[in-house]
Formats: sequence, C-alpha cells, structure tokens
Amino acid sequence: MERRSFLKIVAAGGAAAVNFLYPGLTGVVGAARLKAHDSIDKHPEKHPELDPEKHPEAAPSKHPEIDPNFFGGYVVEKSVGGLVLVGGSEMRAIRLPARAAVWKEFEGVSHSEIQVGDYVDVRGTALADGSLEANNVWVNIGRLDGTVEQLMPQGGDMTAQGSRLRIAAIKGGHREIELSSALEVIRITDGEGDMMAVGIANVVPGTKMGAVGLRLPDGGFRATRIWIWPQA
Repeated sequence: MERRSFLKIVAAGGAAAVNFLYPGLTGVVGAARLKAHDSIDKHPEKHPELDPEKHPEAAPSKHPEIDPNFFGGYVVEKSVGGLVLVGGSEMRAIRLPARAAVWKEFEGVSHSEIQVGDYVDVRGTALADGSLEANNVWVNIGRLDGTVEQLMPQGGDMTAQGSRLRIAAIKGGHREIELSSALEVIRITDGEGDMMAVGIANVVPGTKMGAVGLRLPDGGFRATRIWIWPQA
C-alpha cells in the first residue's frame, strides 16, 4: 500500500522556502547529509529504517507526479512554527500552524514533541513559495505485518504496561513489539471493508495481523493499532 494512502487510513480513526525560513541552512543540510551517508555506509545495521526494500519511502522517488500536498522526510532543523525535512534527494520547509494535528504514538501531542532526527510525514497545503503548510503530521510512524508467534504478558496480563508480542514478520525475521497504552485492536470481518473493535484477548498465536505504531530510537516498535483477520 502506498504510504500516503496508508496514512490516510490511519488518520481516519523546496529550497527557496527553506532559505526564506532558515537563512543559510542549505549548506548545513548538505553537511548533515554527508555525515548521515557516512554513518549509514559504516553502520548500516543501525539504520534499518533506510532499507529501501523495507521502507521504500526512505528512497528517492522514481515518480515525478508527486502529490505536492504530502511530504515525508527526516527533520534536520526546527523552530517555533516550522521544520525543514530531507527526504531522499529532496528538501522542504514545513510550516506548522497552531491548528496542525500531530501524532507521535498519541493523537494531538504538542508540536514540541517533534525532534531533530525524527522521520515525519506531513499532509497539508502546498504554498506558492514551495513550502507545505501542515494540517496533519505523523512522527516516526511505522507498520509491521506478520503472524503472532508468542504472547509475552507482563505479570500474566496482556493489558499491563510492558506486555509484548513476538511475531514472524511477512518480510522476514522475528520481531518483539511493545503494546502502547493507547492500543486499539480491530478485527477485519468477512465483509469487504467491515471491521469491529475487539480486545487484545483476540490476539493469539497463529493470528495474522498488521500493526501501525511508533518506531523507537533503538529500532523497536510500539503498536498503537492492531488489525487481525479471522482464523482460516
């Protein structure tokens, strides 16, 4: 699923502008890119989010028909009311009006929760100067799909803070994922597009599931929404 479409579903539950907002930043961004590329080349295991196979949004776009009202990239600069993002080979200034809604594990968090180094997806309105005025912002949001292998309850209670799931990921490997205090579990029913809210008790070994949530700095993942399919 295209990342822009994916973020629309989750939400339903250029250089001139950069220089205008942050004079002299273009050179700083260039240096930051070189430093980041050097780090990635030497330590690729520390940057799994940049694997183009697992995270195609991190690679330069091959499609020139980009939606001007959407942009995703790493925060390289921030100030009150604005950000600068670098995504692939592109750089864009983001204006953050007070009304812009920010998701970072929880809905409606303060704009101050956005930090340099975060990966941010923005949906908004493209302005004439090339910047993007944000309506909705998602910070470090990610997705995992796989099959539940093991429940790892905290103190015997899957609803307790610290509980985890171990899954066999569709793209390979095994992952232990944390469960957010804001977790929602949704069952996809047999009817096309039909779904209903259920509890974590419906998530058992063998369950095929998808999850969206917060990508953590240590490479971990904290699920905020899980959807499951009926058992075959």
